[in-house]
Amino acid sequence: MVRISDDQDPELLVCADYMKPNKRIERYQVYTASSRKLIHEEQFVPMLRKEALPRFKLDPYGREQKEAPFAKDASVFRLWQQDTKKTVDDALMKDMERWKCHKFIKNEDDLADVKMTVKSNFAEIKHIFANLISGDSFPHIGWNDFTKFAIQTGIMDDTIE
Repeated sequence: MVRISDDQDPELLVCADYMKPNKRIERYQVYTASSRKLIHEEQFVPMLRKEALPRFKLDPYGREQKEAPFAKDASVFRLWQQDTKKTVDDALMKDMERWKCHKFIKNEDDLADVKMTVKSNFAEIKHIFANLISGDSFPHIGWNDFTKFAIQTGIMDDTIE
């Protein structure tokens, strides 16, 4: 911590910055605002933070801020409902009505296997979809998002041509 006395420079400016962890030696320098005289210099290696950041609460008058309790009924989430087996099954049936799988899966047994596999994993697929659409280009899933997902999950491997 750098301690600056009032007689050194009352116009001292402070800048906070984030750095990616690396193995290089970084340094920061503290100059006076008026004369640009170097008053402190320190070197360090940016380390990866492992502990959680404390919650930052700022009140310009120094009063203690109390966190407002979350009330779902009074929020934008009031209409949201937790998934149940029935809602997931209904969503699957609506999705299957719009499927075009029968156009490229000609064998009825194979089509039944695909439907069974999707049905047994539909809740997880829905969760993955919700995560993918909440990216940078909401609600669109871009090629970069899809490629990142495919690499992370190992879908693309040496067996795919």
